[in-house]
Amino acid sequence: MRARLADERGFTIVEVLTAMVVGLVVLGAAFVLVGRASDLQAKTQNRVDAHQRGRAALEAMVTELRSGTCAMTADGTSYPPIVHPGPQGITENVVSAVKAARNGPRM
Repeated sequence: MRARLADERGFTIVEVLTAMVVGLVVLGAAFVLVGRASDLQAKTQNRVDAHQRGRAALEAMVTELRSGTCAMTADGTSYPPIVHPGPQGITENVVSAVKAARNGPRM
């Protein structure tokens, strides 16, 4: 029994404190890494959301332009759509729409 009590195998206080400090440094680095990854994930998600909103807005504009609706004035007259090709192509309709806008509504 006395031999068992005399056996003092184990870690010293310096070894335990050193192991705790190393463990805390590793744990702190892991927390910093997780925090930065979370920030980057939020930034990436914001970029994806902005891209999707921009794509949806652009698609809405394209749909409106392709629908071929005419621009209506306050008195109910309309101009031909500028995206619909005329005899000389789209440029002809753009020029005629600009001229009509300068001259006032058609009767």
